[in-house]
Amino acid sequence: VKPDHANLLTADGVRAVDPAEVAVGQRIELRPGERWQFVARLRPPHGEANPGGWSYEQWLFESGIRATGTVRAKGDNQRLQAFVPSAAAVIDRLRARVRQRFARALAPAEDEAPSCCAGLLTALAIGDQQSLSTQDWRVFRHTGTAHLMSISGLHISLIALFAALVLNALWRLLPARLAVRLSRRRAVTLAAWFAALLYTLLSGMGIAALRAFLMLSVAAVFLLSGRIFAPARILLVAAVIVLLWQPWAALAPGFWLSFGAVAVILWCSVGRFQRRAAWREALRLQVAIGLASLPALLHFFGGFPLLSLIANLVAIPVVSFLITPLVLVCVLLPFDGLLLLALAHLPAAWLMDWLGALANWPHALWQPARAPLTLTVLATLGIFWALLPRGTPARAVGLLAALPLLLYAPAPPPQGHARVTMLDVGQGLAVHVRTARHNLLYDTGPAWPGGRDAGQNVLLPYFAAQGIRQLDALVLSHDDRDHTGGAATLLDEMRVTRIDASFAPPNAAQHPCLAGTHWDWDGVRFEYLSPHSEATAHAAHDNDRSCLLRIRAADGTALLLTGDIGEAFETALLAQGADFSADFVQAAHHGSAHSSSPAFIAATGARHVLISAGFHNAFGHPADATLARWRSHGAQIWRTDEEGAITFDLSQNATITTERRTHPRYWRPAPPNAPAD
Repeated sequence: VKPDHANLLTADGVRAVDPAEVAVGQRIELRPGERWQFVARLRPPHGEANPGGWSYEQWLFESGIRATGTVRAKGDNQRLQAFVPSAAAVIDRLRARVRQRFARALAPAEDEAPSCCAGLLTALAIGDQQSLSTQDWRVFRHTGTAHLMSISGLHISLIALFAALVLNALWRLLPARLAVRLSRRRAVTLAAWFAALLYTLLSGMGIAALRAFLMLSVAAVFLLSGRIFAPARILLVAAVIVLLWQPWAALAPGFWLSFGAVAVILWCSVGRFQRRAAWREALRLQVAIGLASLPALLHFFGGFPLLSLIANLVAIPVVSFLITPLVLVCVLLPFDGLLLLALAHLPAAWLMDWLGALANWPHALWQPARAPLTLTVLATLGIFWALLPRGTPARAVGLLAALPLLLYAPAPPPQGHARVTMLDVGQGLAVHVRTARHNLLYDTGPAWPGGRDAGQNVLLPYFAAQGIRQLDALVLSHDDRDHTGGAATLLDEMRVTRIDASFAPPNAAQHPCLAGTHWDWDGVRFEYLSPHSEATAHAAHDNDRSCLLRIRAADGTALLLTGDIGEAFETALLAQGADFSADFVQAAHHGSAHSSSPAFIAATGARHVLISAGFHNAFGHPADATLARWRSHGAQIWRTDEEGAITFDLSQNATITTERRTHPRYWRPAPPNAPAD
């Protein structure tokens, strides 16, 4: 049992989700180092696959997890051993004790609000970021200070320097026999290395911490051997050792950002030391790091914090020279250290308030469209050329090489056409329709336990990657959590001109989606086919109140979005003479067995059917009988659980592309019937 996964069980590459719920109404506490037996239902790793989205499957692969699953509440779940002796288990249990001490010391009183900085202090002490809230990460991302929340090279270097200074000051107090046998230089080097080792182990050995420790280790070897060493060689050797230790670290953005930041410092410092004030040198290096990291931040995270220079000039010294030393002293104390933690909490609270004010600036995070990798590489090379020493010819040309990356924008569909993307949101629905100058979103996907939702995980990263900052219309088909779960987050972060829905409007900007309502955007016609007063009055379930929206391009090609209507309601609408003809149809209710009746399928005449469903979902969607009915009418089936996001232009010569086929990865299974590599 690993401490960094509060709800996870990790052993032999298999992870079971929520193992604490081992029996109905019963919770147990898992402690690091224990060995448990759980009955779990396992399945292959799977995550949503969308343009611009974070890859959960890639993270599982990097972490060495080869299966995920759910613990069965009625299974034979029992603890086999209270402690399995190993070096890792001892370290993990020590980290857990530090976490518990900090939690007790920072726990609020009954009439007080929770501490705003408990997660920050714990992260700086042991590298545990579980206690940081979604709002905390938003602040760090918008201000470019997220790197301070992970134990990095700066923290480890400070610990090593502190240990070296202490031993150097105490050297005269050591016995003469020891001083003769071991030189001061070697003793100080070993002390610094050992202190760095302890802090790296305490931090959980993240990539940034491991990189810094390996660099110090290589430097220590050269110092102890008496050889002259080049900093660039140390960096290269450390990178090789990290990849030998963790080969898949190269997939993580932190690997490139961590080693890249040190490379920029070396690139801008080695051979160019000048007599200038320390603050001016620090400012110059901070500007260089920010400029050089711009392409990587845009590629990996889809945004660049414009206020990162101002935020880091204050946050780096406050965190590194004030908060972190106090926190580490608390770690070394054999008691809770309430006074020191209180002293550390004061500057931490002030810093979080100040960073929060910066993050709330309307343009704190600049999010251009996600550019191709070639433009990212070109911009990186150009910026490194611009950072060459003075006197280098045509340095300004390097900055010009970054312009294509900064100005890139995906081309919109031509007049009279629409580009449709059914996003992979798991067991839910979200469809983006883009015309030449307008954007519509049909449903917003689900909300999940723990405060996450499709708006945060899928929609906002997708729209940022597309360079879309405003929606002209948001359609909420009906009031089910798997269709409206991401709406609140989306409305908080994006401007939406108009909201249409079939249920009671939560605000004045919302309108009912009544049958017969239609409008035209850029030569594309949008029309609601349901609900209307008669159908709504007899609807037995809110699924049957879903907004049926048909979108027809200038050449007559049509898409029908059906929400969650059922077979009985389909029959009722057909009896009223409704026209459902369309070339593309979103299968109602995620392909349920109680939808997509033979009469409805025949009425659509669809050539392609799109199904949004969760991977191995508990409802069995889509049903085999439903798939058979669509295939019997000659329709080609596209599923988000197998293909990821599905994109096509609404035209007679449409070419359908899917995220998993367009961007194949060897750590995830290929879609069925995918072409061989």
